[in-house]
Amino acid sequence: VNRNNFSGNKIDIETGDHQSTDYEKFLRANQDKRAENMASRRNRAPRRFSRTAGEKPLTGFIDARYNYWHENQGPVVNKKDDANLANIIDFYDVPYRNYDGLEYLQDKVEVLPASPSKIDIALERP
Repeated sequence: VNRNNFSGNKIDIETGDHQSTDYEKFLRANQDKRAENMASRRNRAPRRFSRTAGEKPLTGFIDARYNYWHENQGPVVNKKDDANLANIIDFYDVPYRNYDGLEYLQDKVEVLPASPSKIDIALERP
């Protein structure tokens, strides 16, 4: 989520269900275990689900850097690492989500550095 103009939005970004590195790691570990169990029954090498070629590693952050947030970007530009921004709903607002009866940490939205000037989306598209 980079190089966007978020001016005029009431809510800029809201993490939703299943936007959790904690949950993804749990799912991948379970898929690998299931694949190992199935392979051992068939005497084959297990299929690995952990990562595909070119896939970015899971970090616990949603990359929302280099965006223009608002005419008054003060709260974003002056953000501290643990600051909660009112127009972004993420870990700081909903730290845990329940999936399949288990609780998982929600990801955080990383906003810095912000774009210093307004981004004209129309000019950037071919």
